[in-house]
Amino acid sequence: MEESVSLKFRGRRRGNTLVEFSLVFLLLLAFVFAAFDFTYAVFVKATLHHAVREGVRFAIVGKLLPGFSYQDDSIKEVVKRNALALLNSQSNYDRIQISYYLADGFGSTPNNAAGNIVVVSVQGYPVMPVAALFRPSTPFVLTVSAMDKVEPFPGSPPPRSGP
Repeated sequence: MEESVSLKFRGRRRGNTLVEFSLVFLLLLAFVFAAFDFTYAVFVKATLHHAVREGVRFAIVGKLLPGFSYQDDSIKEVVKRNALALLNSQSNYDRIQISYYLADGFGSTPNNAAGNIVVVSVQGYPVMPVAALFRPSTPFVLTVSAMDKVEPFPGSPPPRSGP
């Protein structure tokens, strides 16, 4: 008699274990996806930051890439090549911005002459979460930028952009 009661309760304990495991597993899965979303956003930001730094490094020497006629196009291509395919689509490529500022800090200038400050940025890059468990399914929006002073170079600066 005692043995049949023990078998009856053992079956119930197996059901309880399965329910407890399911609840804990779902919570663990939510934390794994949240950790993945966070680390992916950090990865994208670091990659884009590296790309704009390389774009600035290229911009300050006043050169053009082979096959390009304008400096802004060359700078954008350098940024795109260093972004690990994150900027390959036209909509993301259009997020690359290049601005020049006077060295004294009093305003922007269309001139890419030596001594000016060049700022290369990627504005409003969306990073969609993999699993939006604790928040709405809206993208993280990232903006990265880098700046440096344009170095002196022989001759006049290359043309910034086309007509």
